[in-house]
Amino acid sequence: MTLPRSTVLSRRTALALGGGAALTLAVGRRAHADGVTVHASDYGYDPVDSTAALQAALDSGADEVVIDNVGGEWITDPLFVTRDHQSIIIEPGVVLRAKPGSYLDLYDCLLTIENRTGVTLAGYGATLTMNKGEYTSGEWRHTLRVLSSSDITVEGLILERSGGDGIYLGVSTVTGSPQRNSNVTITNVLCTGHRRNALSVISVDGLLVTHSRFTNSSGTSPQAGIDLEPNSSLQQLSNVVIRDCYITSNRTRGVMVHQGKLRSTSAPTSILLHRVSVDRQAGSSPAVSLWGRGDDDPVGVLEVRDCFIARDSSGVSGTVGVFNKSAEGTHLLMNRVCLEDMNTSADTYPPITVSDTKPDGSGIPPAEYGGMTFNDVALVTSHHDPFLAAWESTGTSGLANVHGNLTVIAPVAASTSDVTQDLGSLPHDVDHAVSPRLTAPATTVALAASTSTVNVGDTIVLTFSRASADVSLPLAVRFYGEGTAVERFDYAGLARVAVIAPGAISTTVSIPTRRTQAGAYTVTGVYKIASSISYTFGSTTSASVIIQG
Repeated sequence: MTLPRSTVLSRRTALALGGGAALTLAVGRRAHADGVTVHASDYGYDPVDSTAALQAALDSGADEVVIDNVGGEWITDPLFVTRDHQSIIIEPGVVLRAKPGSYLDLYDCLLTIENRTGVTLAGYGATLTMNKGEYTSGEWRHTLRVLSSSDITVEGLILERSGGDGIYLGVSTVTGSPQRNSNVTITNVLCTGHRRNALSVISVDGLLVTHSRFTNSSGTSPQAGIDLEPNSSLQQLSNVVIRDCYITSNRTRGVMVHQGKLRSTSAPTSILLHRVSVDRQAGSSPAVSLWGRGDDDPVGVLEVRDCFIARDSSGVSGTVGVFNKSAEGTHLLMNRVCLEDMNTSADTYPPITVSDTKPDGSGIPPAEYGGMTFNDVALVTSHHDPFLAAWESTGTSGLANVHGNLTVIAPVAASTSDVTQDLGSLPHDVDHAVSPRLTAPATTVALAASTSTVNVGDTIVLTFSRASADVSLPLAVRFYGEGTAVERFDYAGLARVAVIAPGAISTTVSIPTRRTQAGAYTVTGVYKIASSISYTFGSTTSASVIIQG
């Protein structure tokens, strides 16, 4: 019997055509043809251990491999993608689980993509999960490991409970492998409950992370939401964009850019955090931090734009930290950023820390340290003495290259003269303007949707507006979603913040929608403004939008 090139054979069809093992082998051979889709269940299913079936599907050579919903979890040993230009689709409701007791090697990962190009891994409504409680040593048993690969897309998945990271973008040890990943897209993923970091970026040229949530990292350092940290000077952090993401409740850090292994000979750093919310950050390091390597710096820029950064009220971490970085090295540029640091207990860090060494005092201090610009940055804090502190070693040449404008709102201060900063012993080329206030402008906020109904595939547009006699400061309006529509499934993941620019009375947030099932259906997204110390509620603080397909 001759099959057309586009034929999709299910295991049930194969058996009906006449034959168990022999025909299953024929399906495997046929999968090498272009345009063929295979299902993991074509190769069998074992509720105790389906490693053989899953790996056979990945090894089949098919353009598309579907890990189908068979009514039970897929339990597996480590899996590997073995061809280029392959789409791996995990159906809604599928759980791909690490087999208990099987990940004995420190470097075992649930799924590895190594030296591959053109791979898509998509799983809206699907979960990749490991057994974090088993992994009491090491920090590497990642859920998804991508090494020296290009044109990689990861979307829609929940990745949870690994011994290391939810997603790890690293470098292969195979001789001749590229020292970076390139053109990687991560969208609509949830990385939660990992032992080290939710997302680790070791080396990449071209990374877009959108509409994703990184949360609840705890177990072994750094315990961050996102850690960008090369392992050698041959690696890089280039053309990185993290947009419309929510980073919350990680034990130690929200976002860390650690350049300790890069050099002046490395590719310049270029990272943008855009419409990102970092909150509930309670740990022992600033919520967002940039680490350098003294004067041996790759230069470049870390831009934080239209973002909200807050530490937990019980934490000791501060909001922003710059450590061991040359004043002329990689520049920290903050545009329309709202910082919140409210706590009256003792702190490890003030709201903004600039240090010529690493947090523990190690590292060779640069000739000059600093290098940051505040453009329309607003800090609300109870830590007014000082709100910015320069920590320096004996004999340093001082803090330098600090510019822009920063408004500090200190509601617990007795007067604006109590709102102070410590610029160290020899500040120079430091001209940022500080505007102290005791109270935030009286402001009410409201929310409206552009329409009450959208068709699947269209975009929900929410408008956040403020009413105030003083609109000179940026304002972060926090919000969240409820209803029968599911975030990162029916509609794109939320950054949970909308920043209204200085001088403006409103801003919009666009939320793409997507089809989640066949046939006609309707779900409803309910979007609500969350409370804040920076505003009170107006008359309309929620909006309901029907998504119909």
